[in-house]
Amino acid sequence: MNSFGNMSWRSGLIPMIEPNAMAEILSSVADLGLVVAPGGQILGVLTSPKFEPSLADWPKAFLQSKLTVESIPKLEARLKQFEDNNPNAAPVELNHNVDGSNVDIPVRYSFHRMGNDNNILMLGSDLRPIVDMQQQLVAAQVALERDYEAQRGHETKFRVLMQSVPDAMVFLSAATGIIKDCNSAAEKVFGRQRDGLIGQSIGRGVEETDAFDHILGVASESTETSVTLTLKHSNKRYSVSPTLFRSDDENGILCRIIPLVSAGSNTDALQQNLSHFYESGVDAI
Repeated sequence: MNSFGNMSWRSGLIPMIEPNAMAEILSSVADLGLVVAPGGQILGVLTSPKFEPSLADWPKAFLQSKLTVESIPKLEARLKQFEDNNPNAAPVELNHNVDGSNVDIPVRYSFHRMGNDNNILMLGSDLRPIVDMQQQLVAAQVALERDYEAQRGHETKFRVLMQSVPDAMVFLSAATGIIKDCNSAAEKVFGRQRDGLIGQSIGRGVEETDAFDHILGVASESTETSVTLTLKHSNKRYSVSPTLFRSDDENGILCRIIPLVSAGSNTDALQQNLSHFYESGVDAI
């Protein structure tokens, strides 16, 4: 350390500090101060006013007896470095097993030689606030992952439900009329794959130029329940039943699209049902 001014740190200033003042200084810069003999015996203990629990039984005890099993080798390695006058004795984190505390107390210590008697001053910083914050961050991360897994589960159930519905179902943005999602039945109705439908306006797939305005009007009012649209893909007319709902920060519209049954379509429906029964029946025909 460099010394400036009329007083020298080596010979003048430190001896002028009274013991009580020195104790107050140490308690303000460290949460825990220990004076330890080279073998590990605790000669003195100083704690900040906020440090808990009490360490009244520590003086004359060996520091090794106040540590967890994992921390004892780390302490002894640092003490050996001081005994060998190794200048690279870096700070070390030790966990204390303190009577009156339900959990271990982590403390980060720096080591300082006190004089010719080879006693060591250990200044410690209580790491419990940092550990608590880390545990809160871990708990928050676990909660986020749990919410993410729950969301994925809901999305999977929603996707299975959508695919099991025989009618074409399309989700629209109530503000723009853009298709947000659809099921496989809607792909057949519009003649396009799902990726090709999502992001496109509902008006691009129908003949009517004001299709979305009609859909939005029916969804917003209770006087009508459906609107009839003609799809460009098949030139067939469909009944669209819209339902307005709120999702996140925007309104959406769920459209149920079913074909209009004309007078001459009963025979076609019967033929389709018979064909399905013939192909899917378990008995020989």
